Amino acid sequence: MKPMFSLAMRLLYARKKWMVSIAAIFAIVISSVVSIFTSTETIKISIQHQAFQRYGEFSGMLYNIPNGEFHLSAGHKYAEYKLFDKIRFSNNLNVNIGWASADYFEMGHISLLSGDYPSEANEVAIESYYLEQISPSWKIGQTQEVHLGNETFHYKLVGIIENYSSRWTSVDSNYPNIFLANFESAESHYLIGYNRNSSFEKNLKSIQKIISDIGGHGYINERLFYVGLNDLVNISVITFAVKLAILVVASLSIFTTFSFFTVNQGSKLAVCKALGCTNKKLYTIIALQTISIYMLGTVLSIPIVYVLNKIIIGRTYGQIGIPEGVFGSIIGTALLWLTILLIIVLCLSYYSAKGIMSGNISRFLKGEVNSGSDSGYFDKNIDNYNLKLLLIQIQSFPKHAIFCVLTLTLSIIVVLFSTTIAKESTGLWTTDIDYYLTSQESIQSTRYGNHTVVLSKGLTFSPSDVKEVEQLEGIRHVEKIPYMFDVQSRISTGLLTPSIKKWVDSSDVDTITNTALLRNIHYRLDDLKDTNSDNPQENIVRLHIPGIQPDEEVRLHGKSITLSKAVKNEDEYEIKEWDFIIEEVMDDYEAGEHQAALKKGITIVLDEKYAIENEITLGYQDIFIYTDDSLDKEIHANIYNKVYALSEGIPGSLFQYIPDLSYDGSRIIELLIFLGRLSFFISLVLSVASIYAVITGKFHIRRRYWGICRSLGMSLNKVYLLMLYEVVLYFVLASLLSSLIYYLFLLTIHISYPILSYALLTITTLVSVFALLLASTIAMKFSLDRHSIASLLKINE
Repeated sequence: MKPMFSLAMRLLYARKKWMVSIAAIFAIVISSVVSIFTSTETIKISIQHQAFQRYGEFSGMLYNIPNGEFHLSAGHKYAEYKLFDKIRFSNNLNVNIGWASADYFEMGHISLLSGDYPSEANEVAIESYYLEQISPSWKIGQTQEVHLGNETFHYKLVGIIENYSSRWTSVDSNYPNIFLANFESAESHYLIGYNRNSSFEKNLKSIQKIISDIGGHGYINERLFYVGLNDLVNISVITFAVKLAILVVASLSIFTTFSFFTVNQGSKLAVCKALGCTNKKLYTIIALQTISIYMLGTVLSIPIVYVLNKIIIGRTYGQIGIPEGVFGSIIGTALLWLTILLIIVLCLSYYSAKGIMSGNISRFLKGEVNSGSDSGYFDKNIDNYNLKLLLIQIQSFPKHAIFCVLTLTLSIIVVLFSTTIAKESTGLWTTDIDYYLTSQESIQSTRYGNHTVVLSKGLTFSPSDVKEVEQLEGIRHVEKIPYMFDVQSRISTGLLTPSIKKWVDSSDVDTITNTALLRNIHYRLDDLKDTNSDNPQENIVRLHIPGIQPDEEVRLHGKSITLSKAVKNEDEYEIKEWDFIIEEVMDDYEAGEHQAALKKGITIVLDEKYAIENEITLGYQDIFIYTDDSLDKEIHANIYNKVYALSEGIPGSLFQYIPDLSYDGSRIIELLIFLGRLSFFISLVLSVASIYAVITGKFHIRRRYWGICRSLGMSLNKVYLLMLYEVVLYFVLASLLSSLIYYLFLLTIHISYPILSYALLTITTLVSVFALLLASTIAMKFSLDRHSIASLLKINE
């Protein structure tokens, strides 16, 4: 083995330029693939860690499971907790008293702010927000009489828990806020752990199956999957696409380069074979050369990997915190990628050497190489000498020429696709809204006749709390959407004006009562008693109907409209109805950014006080807040804290500061743009290297032919122009193919910008590609200048 290694290294060292060139290609491929993997894997782990911290490390929750009926297959982690009582502390605050296991706090990533967990019957630990609402002066170690609803408890406070329940997914306020020591209960609730070793999709399917198997008594942790971990799938898809593009281009480029490298040393290998060296030993020599060059490329890639990692993370997700103990797995997978790349390279080198192993030894000894084509047709049928030379040059090694066109095409497509997708996604975050809050994302409901019936107690933002926020300095506008999705509106069929009819289906007309159900209704609350109306009563409404005509307004004014909803009381349903007088009818409704949405339906405005006192609604479900521009830090901080406080006491509520959300959304776009450009640059460099290797390789193989042409008077510039024409042909073919694919891609998506902007993107990309190709041909020109006519005609012994 040692003599063979020595021979392999001598043959390799004799081709130092080829060795360095191929090692550089390997360094580019290795550094790009490994750095993209390690950086994106680091980003994914950081995102996952932050999501677990905020939304809990559980994929779902099971509720009301009788003791002895809870069974999970091996490998599933779970945490048990119990609810002792649910008490209405105030109109908009429910308090859950319960117990939770130590696994509950660990799986939920819930911190103990101070004190300890309860261990005795009268001891409690309380979520900090609820402690502030129940008794702000209650200190750890004190026993106090606590009044919750109509009940009185004597508890000793032993610990304060961080606020967590408002962040978690909740359907019916199912998490403890006051924690007791363990107690006996006929049923329990369970958090089902998220498996870090499984993918996003497998975890989601697993919890869906578990919930289905127990009869639907549970729900998915939607906040974790669709908010906290939402970017994971996108990052995985982007990373896979970029790595696939680089690997395809790299494979074609390495095969092309290795083919000419092997051909270049073909006569030496043929000598070895003539002296009795078997094909197996020749393959061993080539494998040793390949591994040596690969190891050199790996060493060269180390600093590049480090720099690219820093750039990718810094340019997209910025400084991110990485949990301890994860670098080992990242490095281990990176080494696996290195091994996979080595296997690919060895296979490509083996395939590129097959021609020499199976070819005629005497031909290789004479320096003759099979170009895979026949130039006889052009000799006989083409009269123009220069054109004949160009066509003979182009059609030699046709497989490698096709690979050059494909690599160039793919590099162009990568940057066009990634830039376009990022460009289309950027517009999603164009908004003037600064804060968005919703009191409940998940609501359990059923149907009763035409009515939607809410099964869980509706949690809402109280009008008084919202009004307090509206009056803060720096607040420009607050749009409030009441909790009324279970309310429906009916109007007499005699009042179905043309503007109203388009919101009524024929199936919604009741011929018995002569009323019609209105669809696409938007509800709003206002103080209607301040109006200058002649009808000061509270059971009045305003209608805003898009496109309504003046004669229709007159026809509707003063007429009645009925609102109703179905309420479930134990096992019975009750229909509640309220009749209103139409006090005013308008065409438009000033609703900030959501005015466009209101154009797609009828808006009914009720008096806020009347609606809440009559339980038409409990309060507001969705709030959109607009702030003034250029707020100073103190005013901004005060608004942020006050708005955030609205959601703190509502389990399952959602608080979103839109600038942060926009920034989070833009990070995945920045990652797509950066990786797209990086893969474009790498693919383009590899493509240019392939074209350079193909054209210069063909020149060296046919050097005696070119020497004869030069001796007969052909200038060096004419040889260069023939090579330049071949490069231009590759570019034109790649440009046409990539432009066609890009055009078909644009037809499949809904583009947001004029077609001219996409054409300019294509032109800019093609000009950049052509500029780099032109630079490579200049390098070819310098290479040609070093070859005299005598050196071209010389026959190597």
